[in-house]
Amino acid sequence: MKRSTKVAISRWVVWACLVNWALFLLLLVVPFTGDFHSYFLLYSFALLPLLSFASVIILLQGLTTRDPKREKSANGMAARIIASLIIGAIVVTVYSITKSLWISPWDITLNRFAYENIGGGAGFVAVLLLFILSAIQKDIYWVARGKTLQLDERQAKDRQQVFEKSYKIGAFLVLLSAWFFEMKLHSLPQIISINAGSIPGDIYWLPYSLALTLFALPLVIAAWRKK
Repeated sequence: MKRSTKVAISRWVVWACLVNWALFLLLLVVPFTGDFHSYFLLYSFALLPLLSFASVIILLQGLTTRDPKREKSANGMAARIIASLIIGAIVVTVYSITKSLWISPWDITLNRFAYENIGGGAGFVAVLLLFILSAIQKDIYWVARGKTLQLDERQAKDRQQVFEKSYKIGAFLVLLSAWFFEMKLHSLPQIISINAGSIPGDIYWLPYSLALTLFALPLVIAAWRKK
C-alpha cells in the first residue's frame, strides 16, 4: 500500500473517531429522540473503543517516526504535564489499593470496590500516559528503543545522565519499598483474615506500581530537565 494511501486512511480513522465521540457526547446530554438515538448509542459503545484504540496507535506512530534530533518537545510543557500526571496516577494507585486492603468486602459503610476501581483505573491511565510521553520524547528515553536511535553526541550524553540519575533514584525507591514492606509484613495475616482467608488480587498493583515507576523515571526526569 502506498504511503499516501496509508496517510489518508489514518486521517479518516482519526476524524471518524473525533466525529463519533462528538456525536456520542452530544446525544448523552440532549433529550431522547427515539430509535436513532438509542441505535447510535449502541453503535458507539461497540465501535468507539476500536476507533479510539486505532487513533491512539496512529497518533503515537506519527510522533515516534519523526526525526529524534528534533526533540524540542521532549521537555516542553506538554511533556511536563504528562510526567506529573503519571506520578500522580501512580500515587493514586498505591494509596487507593492500600486503602482497599483494610476494608472488608462485606463492609457496607465503606465502598472497598470503589477504591479498587480507582486504583486499577489510575494504574491503566499511568501506563497509557507513559507510552504517550515516550512518543512525545521520540523514544529517546525509552529503554527498549535506545539502541535503534541515531543520536548525536549531545543527545547521547544527555540520555546517559538521565539514566544515571534514574538508576540512583530507582535504587532508593526499591530500598524504601523493601523497608516499608518489612515494616508492614506483620499486617499480612490481618489483611488475609479481613478477606476471608485469601490474599486480595489487587494487592499485586503495589509491586506493579513500583515497576511502573522505575520504567517512568527516565522519561519523567527528562521531561523536567532544564533545556
